[in-house]
Amino acid sequence: MFRIPEFKWSPMHQRLLTDLLFALETDVHVWRSHSTKSVMDFVNSNENIIFVHNTIH
Repeated sequence: MFRIPEFKWSPMHQRLLTDLLFALETDVHVWRSHSTKSVMDFVNSNENIIFVHNTIH
């Protein structure tokens, strides 16, 4: 009935994905460099639960 065209990565898609992955890497790096909390403490924190769930999905 209708045809869905093949997805092609545009430069804008690549830029958005790069920015997203860089932001995630930066957050995890900050969590790892914290001296009193582990990464799991940040992941399990109530204030980060939505961030973590959205990242997983």
